[in-house]
Amino acid sequence: MSNGSNEKKKTVKNAIFCATPFHVLGAIAISRDQASETDIYITNQFGDSRRLAGILKEENRFHDVIYIDAQATRIEVIPSTGIKKLWTNSHSLLQYIRNCACIRKTVNRYLHTEYDYERIFVASNSMAGRYAILYYIKTKKHFQLWQYDDGMGSYVNSIAERLPLYDRFFRIVFFGKRAVSLKKRRIMFSPKLYMELNPQHEKVYAMPKLTEKETVLIHRLYPEVESFQSLSKVIMIDTLNEGYTLNGWKEYTTLRERIEDYVGVENIVYKKHPRDREINDREKEMASIPFEVLCMGQDMSEKILITSVSSAVYTPKLVFDQEPALIILCRCLEDGMTGDKSYEHIEVVRKLYRDSSRVEMPENSKEVFLALDRHLGREKVKNE
Repeated sequence: MSNGSNEKKKTVKNAIFCATPFHVLGAIAISRDQASETDIYITNQFGDSRRLAGILKEENRFHDVIYIDAQATRIEVIPSTGIKKLWTNSHSLLQYIRNCACIRKTVNRYLHTEYDYERIFVASNSMAGRYAILYYIKTKKHFQLWQYDDGMGSYVNSIAERLPLYDRFFRIVFFGKRAVSLKKRRIMFSPKLYMELNPQHEKVYAMPKLTEKETVLIHRLYPEVESFQSLSKVIMIDTLNEGYTLNGWKEYTTLRERIEDYVGVENIVYKKHPRDREINDREKEMASIPFEVLCMGQDMSEKILITSVSSAVYTPKLVFDQEPALIILCRCLEDGMTGDKSYEHIEVVRKLYRDSSRVEMPENSKEVFLALDRHLGREKVKNE
């Protein structure tokens, strides 16, 4: 797995682990000044992972780009649902114990162990990054652990503190207390938002803003984005019925249709969920592009984003400091929704807006259309 001359090997300072397209964007931003001294590890936990890894490798911007087949390297187990879930969870736990017990053998399947990275960046609890950290702890290597932006979950319920009990137990057994107490530094797109939600934290570093050069690179990763450079005024971040009761899903689809009729089909575009089965070719192409990539080159402050609960609508503010109008439907659809119904993060994002009136949570469908009128400028016309 070696890459470059012996002299170059000595200068590889950073390892960044990516498990989503958003992580890849973060990795590009983080490594701006040290790209040639940075290895990027991309696991196949999202559909486009192999293609993105291949393009980044061809770009020759980083010291190395390593694509990890998480199942073939036996560091992840393919998740299952239904009756197979119990077996899958048991298999995953046994594999985790084996991998921890033989940590050197585990990381040798994918990690550049010939380098002593000074900094390891992880954004999620993906096993590739987790095992790399445990290996460095086991071998008593000196390094800095950095937690970087994984989206809203990193702000509301920080993954750094979300170690399951079994994980804490086996970490201590195999690697000692340092494995659960290692100090982490954080680098986020919005340190201010993180500090609002976690005021006890000492310091959060700001993610470097994406430059024009980096935007060009990202567009090379997603060339199809060029055909979406002029998005409609209203953008609906669509969802699946997984978070709804049967009646709740009917209410959501009915409201979605009413919104389309109200603003006009020519004025609305849907960012569909990639797993949506009822999706045409054009919508499928758009669904395959990360929302943060779609936002690049757009004046998002002129847009109206509508969602039931997706935190993707915060992307323009967190990443680009632009303030589109947000109409979040969770309250008016609450009775038919399942899962967490805490809206603290919405209130915090509202406080971050320079104009807080642009973040709305209507209580009912009537308020939804009043909010649309305000942000479409129709209210003013009616008053005149």
